This record gives sequence, structure tokens and C-alpha cells, in this order.
Amino acid sequence: MLWFLLTTRSIGERFRARDALLYLGTAWLLYLSHALWFVAGTAWFLFRSAVTRTPLRIAALQLASFSPVLIMAAVWYRQMSGFSSPTRWIVTPSGRLSFSWIVDSTLGGLQGPVEYGMVGILALWITLGVYQNRGRLGACLDRDLCLAAALFFGLALVLPNLHQNTISFASRWQPVAAITLLLGLPAPTWDRTVRNAMALTVVAVFIVLTSLAWVRFERDEYAGLPESLAALPANMRVIGLDYVKTSAIVKGRPFLQGFAYAQVVRGGQLNFSFAEFAPMGVVYKTPRVRPWTRGLEWFAERATRSDFSHFDYALVNAETRQHASLAALTELTPVTGQGRWRLYRIDRIAR
Repeated sequence: MLWFLLTTRSIGERFRARDALLYLGTAWLLYLSHALWFVAGTAWFLFRSAVTRTPLRIAALQLASFSPVLIMAAVWYRQMSGFSSPTRWIVTPSGRLSFSWIVDSTLGGLQGPVEYGMVGILALWITLGVYQNRGRLGACLDRDLCLAAALFFGLALVLPNLHQNTISFASRWQPVAAITLLLGLPAPTWDRTVRNAMALTVVAVFIVLTSLAWVRFERDEYAGLPESLAALPANMRVIGLDYVKTSAIVKGRPFLQGFAYAQVVRGGQLNFSFAEFAPMGVVYKTPRVRPWTRGLEWFAERATRSDFSHFDYALVNAETRQHASLAALTELTPVTGQGRWRLYRIDRIAR
């Protein structure tokens, strides 16, 4: 937001030392927030400068002011290792024009009709506001916010789904596009009290329905996890396996990092850690050797019996039949026996 306000303010023909410090400091804050946001902020600066025909001298001075952050980011990126993956367009740009993709990328949290209804209401709100202000639309809209909406929707439309181990590489920009479009276009011309009351009612209902869904998700689909964490001794080596993968309540892969609660609550080590990736704020000083199967956080079914020998406990999310199969293994002794999430002790004799 600070970067948006800075890059859209009028500075006239003079570019002073104070302006240079503001650009440098704000770019540094943007980079610290997230490297991708700094890249997006730079793209926004270049895009707006070109569209609004910012004088070349002013644009060059602005760019030079935060170029040290650009150079630092480029050096950091070149030194980055262990964080690469194939670049993939799983959904084509034309496929992203469907209503279902727009709903999933704009909100994308809950299964069912709630989010479809919310996006539909937003679309009606925007359409009504544009129609009622059609005679003076140019004076009512915020050009910079609409320009930002166009940029971020363009990024969401054409960027790959996966790049440099970053999933949702394209769709992560769609919520920003929706927010800036909603704020940039005029609201319906109803009485202000009525308009605010309707908007707050819609938001309140959406929040309540979303909250109830997450409460149900935690109660039903994380059943057994608190008991498993309570039974787990401190500072153990834990292998986490998610055989369920998807949820009937929440979209995506909500259990992917669920076993990380073991480390958060009880300490120890896991079979997967983001500290193995160079971009993280905390990384292993000496890269650890992982003799077990890679990618178990994504594909629990690839786990072999020998993988258990490198750990003290297994924290498993599975259905009853899968738990019965695991309990039958000589390497595993059930510690908890209720819920989807259960804890198993890995017998030392198996090692």
C-alpha cells in the first residue's frame, strides 16, 4: 500500500533527495515483506510509468533511487540454490476466464456454494455501480486502482501455475486484482447509510459462514491431532504422513503441513522442513542428509517400511482402514487410537 501511494503521487518536475530516500526505503520494506511483492511492485512501477507517460527523466530518477534494492535482489537470486522446479501452466490462460477459476483464485478457501455466491454479489455490486454512474464514469473511477487491477489480472491470467517451487504463482495475484477493481470503480448510488448497511451485512454473513466452516474443519478433519500432540514426547524425530490429502470442507491440500504442529508444539525434527530452502528466513547452517524417500509430505503413499527407521514417531492423517494397515506393521506401535490423526511409536528394534 505504501508503495502504491508513493508511486501514484504527483511530484511535479522536481525530484528531490527526500523523494529518492522515500523510494529507497519503501522499496526496501517491500522487498522485506516478500521478494515476489518486490518484483510485482517493480512491474507496477514500470507499467504505470509507461501508461501514464511519466517524463523519462523523472522515471529514470525514481528507478535509480531504488536500484540498490534491485541489485541486492538480483545477487540474492543468483546465489539461491535448492529451490527450483519445472515451470508449468496447469490451467491455460483461456481456461482461467471461467467463473469457477475466478472464484477459486479470488477466494479459494471453501468447498460449496458460499464463495460462488460472494463473488456473484461482488459482480452485481460492481455492475450496478458502473451502470448507475455511466453518465459520469470517468469522474467517478480511480484510474490508478483500475490500472493496478488490469496489471494484476493480467499477471493472474498469463503467469505459470508453478515456478521455482512456488505454487499458485499466477492465481496469488487475482485477489489483489479483485480488491483494486472493487475500490477503483464507483459504488452503487444508494443512500450512504443503506449502502454501508448492505455491504456490512454481506461481509458479516460471509465471515460467519467461513468461520463456521473452519470450526467444523478443525473439529472433524483434525480430530485426534490434539491428543496425538499431547502424547508425543518432546524433541523427537517425527515422520508426518497425510494419506487423506483433500478435504470436504476446505479447498486445496489443507493437511499438507499439518504434521508440522509436532515441531511447533513439541520441538524436534520432521521429515520435511522449509529450513532446507535457501529463500527462507531461517535455514540449516549445514544442509542435512535425508536418507528417507523425498516428497513424502505430498505423496504419503510412497513411504516405505525402511523410511520409518530414521524417526522416533509417526504422525499420520488417514482413514480408519489405512490406520488399521499401519497398526499391523511390526515397526509401528499405536500410541493414540481415535480420530483421523493418530500417533505411532516407531520401535527401535526395527532399525
